[in-house]
Amino acid sequence: MVPLTDEQQIDYMLSEYLGAWQLGDTERMHKFYSEDVSVVNGGWAAPVIGWTNFLALYEQQKLHIQKVRLDRMGTYIKVNGTTAWTCYQWEFDALVDDTPTTARGQTTLILVKRDTRWLIVHDHTSVVQTAKRGQPAGTPAAPTGTASKPPSQGGRARDYRRR
Repeated sequence: MVPLTDEQQIDYMLSEYLGAWQLGDTERMHKFYSEDVSVVNGGWAAPVIGWTNFLALYEQQKLHIQKVRLDRMGTYIKVNGTTAWTCYQWEFDALVDDTPTTARGQTTLILVKRDTRWLIVHDHTSVVQTAKRGQPAGTPAAPTGTASKPPSQGGRARDYRRR
């Protein structure tokens, strides 16, 4: 069996992490985060420091969302020794307080390799506003609902995620 490269390990980890996030599996999510993680979500909020603080916000937000779907695309991964960063775009769909909600955004994660595992030490998510139908190009649209986010995870889907 051929071992995975660090980039492949991180890409696989992202898929597992985002799956756990969508399912609300906080025990599984925890294995991907450093205890001292810092999280910046898609909303106008101070950074959240530490897994315990992030978990409390995520649990509060997940009470309001159902039927979550989060798709990741445009992923870039860069490894430099025992540090790595990844950027990706996402699209989020869910029912938020029984209202259909969609959002799009970008996330940047900084990871460190501890022993043989990659852990998220910083998570920054931004929600991207998009124009609505019939709205002139270049005119900012009102936010369509940020699961803030998740959490950023607050924020868009991230606001609910870390959201």
